Amino acid sequence: AGGRGGARTRGGTGSGSDTGPGLGAGAAMKRPRGDGAEAAGDALSFPWADVDEADCCETPREAYQHVLPLLHGVADSLGVAPRDLVIYDPYYAAGAVARHLNELGFPRVINERVDFYQRIADGAVPEHHVLVTNPPYSHDHMERLLSFALGQHRPFFLLVPNHFVAKDYYRDMLRAARPPLVPVFVVPDKRYRYDRLATSERTAPFPSIWVAGLLQHTGAALERWRLQGGAAGCASFRRVADLPAAARPEEAMTKAERNALKRKKHKERKKNRA
Repeated sequence: AGGRGGARTRGGTGSGSDTGPGLGAGAAMKRPRGDGAEAAGDALSFPWADVDEADCCETPREAYQHVLPLLHGVADSLGVAPRDLVIYDPYYAAGAVARHLNELGFPRVINERVDFYQRIADGAVPEHHVLVTNPPYSHDHMERLLSFALGQHRPFFLLVPNHFVAKDYYRDMLRAARPPLVPVFVVPDKRYRYDRLATSERTAPFPSIWVAGLLQHTGAALERWRLQGGAAGCASFRRVADLPAAARPEEAMTKAERNALKRKKHKERKKNRA
């Protein structure tokens, strides 16, 4: 899963600021689902090229429920009521993200069918308090998004495949961030299942986790998490090494864990062949 698309012209990467985040040029698309209102053909008719049908899925409401305590903590730290917190999701799908967050008490969601990367190149990224997105997983979209997220100096929540946190660019960017960033990981007890628009099927091809860069709001957000007892159906962590084995990327596993995973995969292949 992971929205995909984009006229893949690349521009330079800017450092960004509270009022003028910057990145490169290009385009991308988040996972459309349609909810019956949009057909599969519409999903592939966005003003971007190179859309992969397998990426055209929508994020479940459950995923947003899992980060609610942290979102409330960020709002507390900013001194903003949840109803006034402006959330930006730059990768448009079929509008479900706005509906889900509205139902969860956050009505001010910016999620529009426009070219995100062109907006950055034009200096036209909408003003917002926090970035919350499930980005395209293909090509270099996650790397470019992380560069943008770190450069804008605002809190962000990225729903990504677990192997994201094992990438060299992830480690390098976090290591180079100023001030240093130690994210919060929110891991569901069970894999999120994404709704595919083209087939109306639900898919869970691999573990996905939230990577939350909360900056100076980390303390307040974690305190809110503690006071609310977290969120049902998930847990939070501060280190990749502490992630549950089922959600930890293979590159971060011990030798024994990798061997156990190989045995499990071998059994699953035998079962599927039977």
